[in-house]
Amino acid sequence: MLPNREPIILSGFTQAQLWEYVKEGSRNAFKEIYQRNLPELYRYGYALCKDKELTMDAIQDLFVDLWKYQRNLSSTKEVKFYLLKSMKNKLSAILKDKKRRESLLTTAEVRAIFADDRELNYTNENLTLTNNRLRISINDLPVKQREALMLIYFESKSYQEVSLIMNTKLETVRALVRRGIKSMRRKMKRVTSA
Repeated sequence: MLPNREPIILSGFTQAQLWEYVKEGSRNAFKEIYQRNLPELYRYGYALCKDKELTMDAIQDLFVDLWKYQRNLSSTKEVKFYLLKSMKNKLSAILKDKKRRESLLTTAEVRAIFADDRELNYTNENLTLTNNRLRISINDLPVKQREALMLIYFESKSYQEVSLIMNTKLETVRALVRRGIKSMRRKMKRVTSA
């Protein structure tokens, strides 16, 4: 239960504790959860759709729904994972409605995947061409592989965290990442040797 006067400073509370306050109608706890999670939700949403306005719309819709259905929320100790999964679902629904499919990874992000790969030593003249080829190889990956790669390499999530976010088995996540990188490397070798 909320005390007669809810605390104004909530920085010392865990997200799970704040979640319980939100379920009871605390605007301060709701605002604190929003502020704590906004940057990561934005990065994740933007990585999925590459559209700033769409990402912010999805975040706003997500939090409007959270507030609207606060009394029906179940308890969770993993608020961040709940929000990330909800964000993914919200964006998927919006993208499906608008029939907008875009790449999950940018060229800069792809370079990070191959940063340790000594096979990819290109001169500056070939960099633009290589970036285009990388983008094409990423766009050809199945959505789940792109999403798993993005979460692991660019959101610095562990395989266990990605398993929770994607609602899939741990071994499936490992296989998605392995197949995605293998497919990209194979495609890059074909393109560069041509």
